Amino acid sequence: MKGLLLCTFAIILCTLTSCAIIGSSSISEVQAAEYYELAEGYAGLSKYDKAISYYKKAGQRTEYVNASNYGLARMYALSAKWDEASKLFSDLYGKDPESTMIASAYAYSLASTGKYDKALSLYEKLYQKNDDDPVLARNYAELLFISKKYEETLAQITLMKEKYPDTDALKGIDALEKKVNEAINPAPTEEKKSATDTSAVKPPVEKTPIPSSKP
Repeated sequence: MKGLLLCTFAIILCTLTSCAIIGSSSISEVQAAEYYELAEGYAGLSKYDKAISYYKKAGQRTEYVNASNYGLARMYALSAKWDEASKLFSDLYGKDPESTMIASAYAYSLASTGKYDKALSLYEKLYQKNDDDPVLARNYAELLFISKKYEETLAQITLMKEKYPDTDALKGIDALEKKVNEAINPAPTEEKKSATDTSAVKPPVEKTPIPSSKP
């Protein structure tokens, strides 16, 4: 009887141990791949919450950790959750500081959380290593603008127009330049304008009844 109890106990213990191992093990590579594809699909549809959920699931598999975390960080950034995005980009940058894509994303996230000096320091190093890359040049201009370095932004725009006159990186550059100039010389508000500009003062309009659209 005692031997039977010990045998039964051993079977139960083995079963519980197996369940624990199964419960704590990562998902299969096939499942991770499926979750990752779903996450990418939802990301493409701008359904960020759904994408985040599936990136997290895919990230349970070691092979998909980095790709999933990058996807997660990107979704957080697109959702304006910059603190979460910056933390993930920081971890990824620590693992692969030579990656231009990760370094660029990390720098942008730092700027978006108000850490302008750190962001610019990081991106300047990146840009100096790849100063012939028009995309990095444009991103640098955008980062300078976000960091409120307006004069430096205008200088970078001028350099880009001279160095990359026929590249896609110049698309929308005039709009950026306009925003910079508006930031440097903001237009007067309506209140200030009306106080200083007599042309803004209009004669009183005689009140008339507004006809109803109904009979």
